[in-house]
Amino acid sequence: MKLGGFPLMDRLPRSQWMILLVVGVVCVTAVVGFVVIYQPWEQKRAGLHNKQREEQQRSELLATLRVQAEQLKKQETITLLEGGTATLMNEIGQLSSRSGLPIESVLPQPEVSMGPYFKCQIRVEALARFTDLFRFIVALEQHQPFLKLEQIEVGNSLQNRTGGFVRVPERQSSSAEVTNQRAILLISALSRLGEGS
Repeated sequence: MKLGGFPLMDRLPRSQWMILLVVGVVCVTAVVGFVVIYQPWEQKRAGLHNKQREEQQRSELLATLRVQAEQLKKQETITLLEGGTATLMNEIGQLSSRSGLPIESVLPQPEVSMGPYFKCQIRVEALARFTDLFRFIVALEQHQPFLKLEQIEVGNSLQNRTGGFVRVPERQSSSAEVTNQRAILLISALSRLGEGS
């Protein structure tokens, strides 16, 4: 059988020619299958694998954010004072009663805005022994929500005739005259805007 123009094909027996034809069709089919079917499928599979990995990372990040949000909420309950200045004044009154610090006056101070929070402040004046003052400061530092001692002034004092106090140098005072220390404390706490302001 003569196969028009292919002298090599004319020399091969028909069975070998059929084998070559089948091998050629199989190779062409394999190449076409690889290009048309397998490559797009592999690209799609790789894309899905990447999306799955991204979703897993998002899930892990979301879980981490939830844990951090819970921790932040718990931290806020420890840190933030609900009710603002009125609550702060009440808390200081209770602390002074428990620690034995006789408070003479509690004066609210201007609030300071701090983004979604504000710092409420009070000025506390007391005439007390160092031990009472120390007990009060320890109780203040251990209080939750956190209360901060912003400033403290302590000095020996005697009461003058008008009821005010006069600072007395140490060398002029005797132990009988000065038993208590004059203390002025500036105490603050953080609160959310809209709470007691």
